[in-house]
Amino acid sequence: MGALVCAIVGLLVCAIVLGPVALVLASNAQKRIDASYGALTGSGLVTAARVIAIVAIVLWGLYLLVVFGT
Repeated sequence: MGALVCAIVGLLVCAIVLGPVALVLASNAQKRIDASYGALTGSGLVTAARVIAIVAIVLWGLYLLVVFGT
């Protein structure tokens, strides 16, 4: 859940910092889910967090390229 929150907030505020944090949290969550052998669920939330974090990082990167690249 923390990865998804970081990804969404990063999309709105500062993806350069929160995007990678969300990716790390999502990776840790996926490892815990896989190690639980079905006791823990939430793979969909992990996937959503990863996708939103990647989109946020790309969008902020393009924004910075446009603003400071000219």
